[in-house]
Amino acid sequence: MPFSRSSDPAAGSVPRSVEPQRHVTDHPQRKGEAMTQAPTELVVSAIIDNEMRYAYTSEERVELVGAIVDEPHPEFSSKVYVWDRPCRESEDGAVREFPGTQLRVATDPAAGYGALNWASREHRELLESFTDSPPDEPPSIRFDTQSDYFFPADALLPLDAIRQAVSEFISSGLRPRSVEWQDGYQV
Repeated sequence: MPFSRSSDPAAGSVPRSVEPQRHVTDHPQRKGEAMTQAPTELVVSAIIDNEMRYAYTSEERVELVGAIVDEPHPEFSSKVYVWDRPCRESEDGAVREFPGTQLRVATDPAAGYGALNWASREHRELLESFTDSPPDEPPSIRFDTQSDYFFPADALLPLDAIRQAVSEFISSGLRPRSVEWQDGYQV
């Protein structure tokens, strides 16, 4: 079922800060904070090209990761959710069921780079991927066509790193540890 742009849980606008960004390496679960255990049966829901797709089996998850990372999505970034049930929203918006975490994935397969945006209501986190070795000639990777925000060069990662992080997230539902994070901005 196609979704309208208004179904985006990251809707809103906050200008990008000009202050130095905080580099985030610790995860709440590493600090000993309480954390709910991930359910054994996780369902992956992904909004790809503004259309909801689901993955229940390992084969479907591999296919979904390929669709998210390796296929061009010029109009929309992909939004990925992991929960104990499928995410859903009615056409009229009266029913809206999504978990408290989202991994947004924007890639440019032709350039070989992508960026991640992590949002967690529970931990009040809004983060972007980070590298201390950005590409010399970074491609322009837009957060989403709904905004004029482009990911900074230090948020761009090679597609192999993006693929690994997405795979990690859909396996656990937790913020991927395979990449480093920095403060992100909701746009």
